[in-house]
Amino acid sequence: MRADFALHFSVDGIRLAERQGYGWADLGEASFTSGQFTTEVAHLKSRGETAARTSGRPFATKLVLPND
Repeated sequence: MRADFALHFSVDGIRLAERQGYGWADLGEASFTSGQFTTEVAHLKSRGETAARTSGRPFATKLVLPND
């Protein structure tokens, strides 16, 4: 199964992207230093679920981890 969503982790936070055509479109990000991190992550999840439901695809997500 091909994942159509990706969670990109970095030292600064998490970014959610959706596969579209031949590339990826950002759906948003959550900063580790934000006072609203939990809320931002909940918004990312909601955006991903909505995009998946709208396109009729599962919310299958791969994790992209940095080398550091």
